Amino acid sequence: MNQLHPGQGIVVFGASGATGRLILEELAKMPVSVTAVVRPGSESALSSYPGLKIVQGSPTDLNFIKQVIKKGDIVISALGQNRATRCPWAAMKSPVDLLERSAKAIMEVADANEAARFIYVSAYGVGRDWGKLPWWMRLIINMSNVKHAYRDHGKAEAVISQHATASTILKPVILVDGNDYCEPVEIEPGNSPSPLAKINRKAIAKYIVTKISKKDFLKLSLVELRGI
Repeated sequence: MNQLHPGQGIVVFGASGATGRLILEELAKMPVSVTAVVRPGSESALSSYPGLKIVQGSPTDLNFIKQVIKKGDIVISALGQNRATRCPWAAMKSPVDLLERSAKAIMEVADANEAARFIYVSAYGVGRDWGKLPWWMRLIINMSNVKHAYRDHGKAEAVISQHATASTILKPVILVDGNDYCEPVEIEPGNSPSPLAKINRKAIAKYIVTKISKKDFLKLSLVELRGI
């Protein structure tokens, strides 16, 4: 069950976020059944998506996730850390271990329920790839609250790598807003993108849907992406 087929279930965590909503737009073009997982109070952001199944709950609640993920589902996580504003120094609104805890719960259920695949949106330079970032970017991250997201993503990646469900970890370079589509480019091993390289969320959303429509993927793959 490695290719999309009519009626196949796709579960999207973080569906009401900036990236999550764009993923839903792309999935709406496919003959699949989509479940959007949102935190209570944020379901109104998805009111314009007809036919979408919206469920409210915590991505760290094991019992809740057991009700959401079924056998053969493709699971996508567009979860991220929330701050009071987009300022790197803004106060944290979400727990600093949200991504790690959600990865543990989601992967445990995905393994047990034999989910077809898990796709996780992380960030370039997370975890063992920290040294790929330029020194000034590492400095800014460490001096701001962005460090919590980088550390949490790293721990989540480590959790995902320990589980049986086939998984793809996407590591975009400087994810930005914008509806102008930019073609995503996979960064070849050993190469480094420009420090100012960016990729927009729409490109990530399109890439995800294209990727899950194909059957050629590894048990665990880490894909670094930049925009043209």
